[in-house]
Amino acid sequence: MLGLPPSLLELGARVQAISTTLLEGIDPDDREARAALEGMYEDVAARTQDELAAFADWTARLVDAAEADAKALKALVSQYQQRIGRLERAQEDAREHLHQALALFGERKVRTLTATWSISTRYKADVRDEAAVQAAGFTRTKIETDRAALAEALKAGATVPGASWEPYEVLTKR
Repeated sequence: MLGLPPSLLELGARVQAISTTLLEGIDPDDREARAALEGMYEDVAARTQDELAAFADWTARLVDAAEADAKALKALVSQYQQRIGRLERAQEDAREHLHQALALFGERKVRTLTATWSISTRYKADVRDEAAVQAAGFTRTKIETDRAALAEALKAGATVPGASWEPYEVLTKR
């Protein structure tokens, strides 16, 4: 969470201390003293607003820079994901070529400088009829909260055990 810069915090503390001291010492009928105090408050308020505006401007520039960096990184991630896909396809193709070469020569193993490659037999479940397999009881269901439907129900005033309609604050940029 971002805090106010020390200058604003110190200024707020000084204003509070000054106002307490001055208000205790000013005669309620002394209009000149009250006018001077009001002028001082206006000056402090203007300085505080200027510092807050400068801080907000600085923070907004940080947000803009972070947004630009995130956008650039997303583009890079997309490029790298495409490259990874190409490399994975090339790897699969190379493995398949090696497998075919071993099969062509009737070999099940070959040694290279970096590894020993061999053909082995493994088994996997091959589903040819989904409905028949599911009817035999081989199913699973992932149960998870439907947050969109929950939000609609809570917004409409429904009471749902274990959930509530809670407000939260969002900082927006226009």
